[in-house]
Amino acid sequence: MLKHSLFIALSSATAQAIVALLYIAVARQSGPADLGGVVAAIAAATFIAGAFDFGTNNLWVREVAAGKMPYAELSTRISYKILYIFLVAALLVAGAVAFLPRTDYYATGILAFSMAFYQSMLVPLKAAAAGGLLAVVMLLERVVAAICFAAFWFTGFEAPSALVYSLALGSVIAGAVSFIISAARHHPPSMFTGLIWPWKGSLSYGVGGLTLSAQTLDATLLYAVAGPTATGVYGAVNRWTQPLGVFANAFATAGIPHVAKSQSLRASYPTLRRAWWLLAIAASMCLLVAILSPLVVTILLGEDFRDSANVLTILALGTIPALANQPLYVFMQAMKLDRSAAMAVMASVGLQLSLCAMLGFQYGAVGAALALAVSQSTLLATFAFILIRRRDV
Repeated sequence: MLKHSLFIALSSATAQAIVALLYIAVARQSGPADLGGVVAAIAAATFIAGAFDFGTNNLWVREVAAGKMPYAELSTRISYKILYIFLVAALLVAGAVAFLPRTDYYATGILAFSMAFYQSMLVPLKAAAAGGLLAVVMLLERVVAAICFAAFWFTGFEAPSALVYSLALGSVIAGAVSFIISAARHHPPSMFTGLIWPWKGSLSYGVGGLTLSAQTLDATLLYAVAGPTATGVYGAVNRWTQPLGVFANAFATAGIPHVAKSQSLRASYPTLRRAWWLLAIAASMCLLVAILSPLVVTILLGEDFRDSANVLTILALGTIPALANQPLYVFMQAMKLDRSAAMAVMASVGLQLSLCAMLGFQYGAVGAALALAVSQSTLLATFAFILIRRRDV
């Protein structure tokens, strides 16, 4: 189990690194303003895909794994959800072309559909605990995107458009591969057998998922209050520290069985201490990124993005509390403090988006980075307060 979890975490980190490289390629070819437009559109698409999912994927994984939902019903639910998101995505693309023709928001509908399709197609693999296959498909999505991006680029596509189409194709192709694998492991899937509401029973999952999806709106908000150039300066580097989350994910995966068994963070200290080095490595790398950000940004992005250095410094420092928040959130759920943890996360996301709008208007990209750093630090303080009140630290 741990081996598969680490394999998935490593694949996820590699996939995030590939996306970061794609953003660097687009930045070098297009400049801050052009990059900012497509970053805002992608952020909106990510939120819409998460909102449309509304917790159904996690619910279906639980129900199928527990034997409460047959594969035929799962296939029908997935089919209807994909149909509905396709119709909504088509309307979004048509609306963007008609009313926002000089923006990149045509990409929002395209990517919202491709993301929702891909994430839904992963459900059977997750429910079957096919960790190795899941990791391969996750990595395949981004490898295909990178190959498609290179093909589009060399055939004369503008870099922002190449990014949009390559990300969409990567998600659709990887989702199709996941579908083929799942169909081979089960009976041929049943599609559209009876009218089913896909979101039935997903309310408790959906609220939390919607909150986490809202975090991606920071770039869209920044675009609205500070314009495309500031969004490009921010979007060029805001994914660079995400691969470091693999260390926090590995720490959480290793620790959650012990925390769940003891129902106490304090009682789990002797075991958790053995894996502290994972967080220490990640935090050290964040500090190194913060120190070297001016040099790294100049080398990778060029002089047009020199303002991104300050943004990267703040984001790297803000990632340090985020590294602790990720396992703490999982541990609190295991300790049946899930309601308190969810409320804390909701407040943190609300704080981040509010600060992003206010500070982004005044300070541009730096303001958006400060909003993330402040919200993550506040969330860590809130988690600590909850645990102290429980006398479990």
